[in-house]
Amino acid sequence: MRVLVAGAGGALGRLVLHELEGRGHAVRAVVRRATPAAAMRSGARDVRVLDALRHGAWRGVCDGIDVVVSTLGASVNPSPLVGRRPYTRVDAPANIALLDEARRFGVRRFVYVSLVGGAASRSLNYSEGHERVVDALRASGVPGTVLRPTGFFCAMAALIEFARRGFVPVIGDGACRTNPIDERDVASAAAAAAESAEPGFAEVELGGPEVFTRRRIAELAFESLGKRPRLLPVPRWFGKCGGASLLPLNPRAAHFTLFAAHIMTHDCLAPHVGSRCLRDYFRAHVAARAKARGDRSTG
Repeated sequence: MRVLVAGAGGALGRLVLHELEGRGHAVRAVVRRATPAAAMRSGARDVRVLDALRHGAWRGVCDGIDVVVSTLGASVNPSPLVGRRPYTRVDAPANIALLDEARRFGVRRFVYVSLVGGAASRSLNYSEGHERVVDALRASGVPGTVLRPTGFFCAMAALIEFARRGFVPVIGDGACRTNPIDERDVASAAAAAAESAEPGFAEVELGGPEVFTRRRIAELAFESLGKRPRLLPVPRWFGKCGGASLLPLNPRAAHFTLFAAHIMTHDCLAPHVGSRCLRDYFRAHVAARAKARGDRSTG
């Protein structure tokens, strides 16, 4: 097939791209910046650089494409240098414009990566930005698959850096459960959805093989470093107030903080689809970081 991967410069998008190529498909990668595009070019790979929010930016991008896979979305990086616009003003309009172009060229399937629990938490800007895309895909008439993963391992790995500095904050009592999933398993599911010939619209929830409490995930971050766990309890109200206080300064960072406070205090579970384990991921992350430091010190 000829598959367009939107958001191919991101952590998940790069994995989807390589998974599809490994299955023998021709991939057109769409990225926002020229720097990752240059690193991504190999052989005959087709890379397009564009501003997804610019009017007319998607024109012609789906020409000759069979299937679109979109991992496109605003960064969760809280830095104002990355961006300040909320998710409803980035994720929704960018993906809906891509969907309109895909429909115009008659693509046979559109795969979109959303999140577990998004439909039940639409009061949160992060969820609403995704769910508007889901609504548009459902109404478009284009055969589509919405993937709804739980939290990615790479997001959990950020806790290791907190543990390295001394404490890991845990909002609420840390008793809420989740089964995070390795992003490589999500990439495999995205490739399988792209290859599907099923008609109509479908939603697929994706979780990892192990269920943890939020407290236990924080403890695993310390264990991966060989350190005794030191958790910093954060009242639920403080997390919400912290997010609200950021709204005048950086709306995107504020909305993601509010979303993080929500998921830390609610169960986030999905069917066990992934096969990789969080403990192994944490250990590999620590080992890779140590190797990189060693290479720099001897370079």
